[in-house]
Amino acid sequence: MKKGDKHWDYQWISDSEIVNIFIPKNTHLANWEELKQKIQLLQQVEIDNHINSSIVNLYNDRNIEWVQYVRKMGHKYAAFWFDGCWPKSDGIEKKILQFIKNLDEEWITAVHPNFPDSLMLLNIDQFNAWPPKAPNFGSYDFWAERWLGEQTVELNKTILRNIVVCAPKTDPVNFLNGLMGKKYTDHTITRGARVVIKRKNIPTSPIYFVNTEPVDSGISSRLKHENFQQYVGTTAGFKLLYLAFKYGFDIDSTKYVWFDFDACSLKFKRLMVENWDGSNYPEFVKQFCNDNPEANIDLLKNVDKEWLNIIEKFGGEHSWLDFWTQVKLCDHEFIEADLVQDYHKITNALDKDKSTFFWASNIYSYVLLKVRSEPFTLEKSFADLITDLQKINRCWFLGTDIDDNELNCDVKSIIGFSTNDSIGKAI
Repeated sequence: MKKGDKHWDYQWISDSEIVNIFIPKNTHLANWEELKQKIQLLQQVEIDNHINSSIVNLYNDRNIEWVQYVRKMGHKYAAFWFDGCWPKSDGIEKKILQFIKNLDEEWITAVHPNFPDSLMLLNIDQFNAWPPKAPNFGSYDFWAERWLGEQTVELNKTILRNIVVCAPKTDPVNFLNGLMGKKYTDHTITRGARVVIKRKNIPTSPIYFVNTEPVDSGISSRLKHENFQQYVGTTAGFKLLYLAFKYGFDIDSTKYVWFDFDACSLKFKRLMVENWDGSNYPEFVKQFCNDNPEANIDLLKNVDKEWLNIIEKFGGEHSWLDFWTQVKLCDHEFIEADLVQDYHKITNALDKDKSTFFWASNIYSYVLLKVRSEPFTLEKSFADLITDLQKINRCWFLGTDIDDNELNCDVKSIIGFSTNDSIGKAI
């Protein structure tokens, strides 16, 4: 069977009465394929973050088999999430079930009063009992003509307040321009679309004073104490330092290469290396924020609660201070560069004869970057970066590729885009 030939698949088995339905190949935005892809990228991230019940991906929108299957699995209601619609936060299933419980009438479908092609609920038992009609779950005309009638109810305000509704068909060209950071007007698109554009086009990046992931994630037992001669990575938090702590370095030969597209983040890391004594990190960070009012300090709130955890990861205060003293004696280089657009600025600064650890974080799978990037920008950049790194005598890579595969391997093991899901797992 060729990839994509299956009619549907069922994922994330749960005991919830709700099953979530997605139709990746629907024709809702058939004339605006680029917008469709970017909207589905955003939807996928939000669904992963906020949906806790089972999922059906329906590839053949005329297939009816899945309805009987999910009912046998105990699901009574199907929530269709069409393009440009997703939950704002966790707990949407509970709100939907409470809404259904309060209904005192028979119903087949429940829809948004203004945008029926956003979130639609289907009462499976009532659907099965209705006179048979040829289904076409991917066609909005089908729902409007066949099912949205006297047995249709409107979703309540509680649900409407807790979902994002972009309604991308209202002005798809203008909406895409906004997502891509191009000139657009906001009066022809929905409020939900305006909110999404605003969130996806934040002008500055917050300084990652601490990491948003555990510093020890991705540590592989396949790597022994190697004393890498180059540690290369983003300025974010303490991750690159922890990698050096675990895998080894030498104060006479190891160099740290820090990069970031955000000038304030780079400035902070330089001052940290040059001026900080290694103690009372929260105080040092707050002083920097006071001295640099132009910096984005949205993540300052995380510093106090994370600092003690960081010290513990480095073996306690004494171990940390000893390590930091040695790190400061090493050579450091700071490069203001966007990894995707200016990777060569970074690779050109590396000694090809030195063993290297390259930490790229999740930059290549960052959803906002995917939304704003021009076609094939990420693919070409990632391929060129890996090709450059493969010229280094010994280079270990930690980070995600463009498909969000976590790679943790020698760069020479990365031979393409389609096979990376089978390599690089931390052991």
